[in-house]
Amino acid sequence: MSVTILFVLLFALAVWSIIHVRGHWGIKAVMILAIPVVLWVMYGAVNSYRGYPKHTGLNGVPSQVVFLSCLVEEPKDIYLWAIPLSGSHGVLDYRPKHGEPRSYRLPYSRSLHKACETADKQVQQSGVGSVGIRRKQAKKRGHRTTTFIPYILPPPHLPPKGHS
Repeated sequence: MSVTILFVLLFALAVWSIIHVRGHWGIKAVMILAIPVVLWVMYGAVNSYRGYPKHTGLNGVPSQVVFLSCLVEEPKDIYLWAIPLSGSHGVLDYRPKHGEPRSYRLPYSRSLHKACETADKQVQQSGVGSVGIRRKQAKKRGHRTTTFIPYILPPPHLPPKGHS
């Protein structure tokens, strides 16, 4: 919350400075319109550097991840620990290394709770790093719903030993 207040104060200071400086009003108007856009991009980037877990809705989780673990705090939140396989980043966002795990805080839902339990059981049977979760969106009764589907990842294809 304090970061939000800081950005609002920065915006107000920048606009106040632009208004009180001598110059052409056309240039000032463009700057006044550009400042909120720049601050919005910076605010999104600051959120990506904040740390873990990433406070996000269901759509903030990449469409495919390698499931590591989850913690359910019924009925408030579900914490998902996963390795993103896909995802987009903003211009200034943190860009994790390949295979770097990320933690997501998601709003509790019964279907996500069941998906986490299923994925946990599959990890116990198959081992860590062998279960993926795919995000699927569907339309039900006129509004979009997001569900997560756990699945067993295929075994890695390794080259035969002894060949160089």
